[in-house]
Amino acid sequence: MKILIAGIFIFYGLLLVSGLLLGDKSSMKTAVEWFLYACPFFVFFILSGSYNINKGIAVGIFLAIIANAILGESQLIGDNLYNPGGVRIQGSFNHPNSFGSVLAWTIPFVGYFLYRSKTTSQRVFASFILVLSFLCLFLTDSRGAAVSLITGLVVTALIYALVHRNQLGIRQKLAVVFLCLVLAVGTGAVLNSSVHNTRGLGERQLMWSSSMQMWEDHKLLGVGIGRWPENYYSERYHPAEGHEMGHYFPHNMPIYFLSGAGILGGIGYLCLVLSMLYVLLKRAIESDGITSAIPMMAVFIAFIMDGMIDATLTNKTVGIPFYALLGYAIGTFHTGREH
Repeated sequence: MKILIAGIFIFYGLLLVSGLLLGDKSSMKTAVEWFLYACPFFVFFILSGSYNINKGIAVGIFLAIIANAILGESQLIGDNLYNPGGVRIQGSFNHPNSFGSVLAWTIPFVGYFLYRSKTTSQRVFASFILVLSFLCLFLTDSRGAAVSLITGLVVTALIYALVHRNQLGIRQKLAVVFLCLVLAVGTGAVLNSSVHNTRGLGERQLMWSSSMQMWEDHKLLGVGIGRWPENYYSERYHPAEGHEMGHYFPHNMPIYFLSGAGILGGIGYLCLVLSMLYVLLKRAIESDGITSAIPMMAVFIAFIMDGMIDATLTNKTVGIPFYALLGYAIGTFHTGREH
């Protein structure tokens, strides 16, 4: 736990130091704002460590999914009148990709609560929520979130099978292989859809290339995390082929932190990721059977993968739910309430 807390403070601390050394108030303000997105981690860690909030978390997730599904259905019906076949639901979120990302964080926990259900009615209801979640994810048309979720589930299943290989029987091992095959086919279907989808990556590759040039010119401190937009749209860094306006980050978290905060930002991000990985992997290895460490590992991997093409740590509607789930999961580790 101390390692994770250190990782969090090192990451946001180095972002703040970068802005301070640049003398950039907007970058310092942005670093503090991003740190506030991580505060739910501490809140839910304390709550789950002091009380049994398993049912509260489950009910909260279920109700949130139902509410956003209802809102998404109204968007689907209403918008189809004006744009038939081209609607992407976003629920209460400001973008379909954000809704898709949060679904990618919650689906592993819905599956976990289904696994832990004790009565038939609980299993039926949890199964309904799980199906509803996948349907909503499909309707967001967020390929990044879908691929990130699938990757998280596959890697976590392989980690679990590897760690508990001596305890798993033939049926369980075959089940893991079957799950991985199904998810691999799902990934292929999503990627194949991407090939025929006109949205593609947009100008992400141009932004990545431009951001790396920013880092090349400002290796130690970067251009300032609050100054990325003005630098990207400047004559020096804006690519001639780029036509999209309004981008405020390069749609890649590691590249964003490198270009915005230089080597300090890159080191901070690496410390954050490795500290999370260490804590989750350690608990997954120590746990007997499926505990809350397993869905959280899948969420963590999905979170990192999604951050390669979209906003995660810098998007409060995506970052806050992730940190809340992380705090809840780790809090249960220390109290034995993960069951």
